[in-house]
Amino acid sequence: MIHDGRSFVVNILSLPFNARVGITLSTQDDCLQALDSGRCHENHLGTIHSSALFAEAEATSGEFLNRSRGERTDVGGVVRRSAAKYLRPATGVVSSRVKTEREVIVEAIATVDTRGKALVEINIEIFDQEGKQVGSFGFTWLIALETFKNGGS
Repeated sequence: MIHDGRSFVVNILSLPFNARVGITLSTQDDCLQALDSGRCHENHLGTIHSSALFAEAEATSGEFLNRSRGERTDVGGVVRRSAAKYLRPATGVVSSRVKTEREVIVEAIATVDTRGKALVEINIEIFDQEGKQVGSFGFTWLIALETFKNGGS
């Protein structure tokens, strides 16, 4: 997250870590982002490593927060907590879907306006190229008007 003194300017896909991992926008209508499998993502079983799936889910939660805040570029956030449940091995291209309604973000921003900060839970599901769910993830974001001097996700 880059803070220019007036607004949080975020391009989730261009963050160095996400770019290196290979997270891209999904071509599926109902999915937000995608990760193509490759040797660099494989674990010892030849399937996509759990950390690559986690990175895909976390980046998706950040992108959803970014898109849902609308014109409120003065609100930024960092991940405070996370939970992951891996359901089955993943191969091929995986895509992520947000299971949180945009209204949850709008309400959290209203809390920021009155209290200065808020916690908001963003839930993500990851699916393989056959449409089978391979994981579910929850990310609790701390959002605020304040500058996060150490950056964020």
